[in-house]
Amino acid sequence: MPRYSLDSKDYQRADYTIEVLRLNDRDYLVEARKEAFYNYRARLGEYIKKKETDTPLDQLKPMITALQRMQHPTIWKEMQRQQQFIPELKKLFELAPEALTW
Repeated sequence: MPRYSLDSKDYQRADYTIEVLRLNDRDYLVEARKEAFYNYRARLGEYIKKKETDTPLDQLKPMITALQRMQHPTIWKEMQRQQQFIPELKKLFELAPEALTW
């Protein structure tokens, strides 16, 4: 869905792009984005578990790098941007606020 915070022209452009590319009409695209969300969430949860056991930063960095190299980076950016509105993401990002800058 286009962001509601966009001005009218940008909202129309985003809506048009979604419609022309049929981003929500092809099940495999929707499923790929859903799977990416679950993968990002799982990786962030794994990072938090390691962080909570006082794992040194040099051992956490490969986890961060792996997350940053995952497919569908726009899903990650949207998770960061919308985390305040999704309780499970809000909790994860509260436990790892540094992840908002990755």
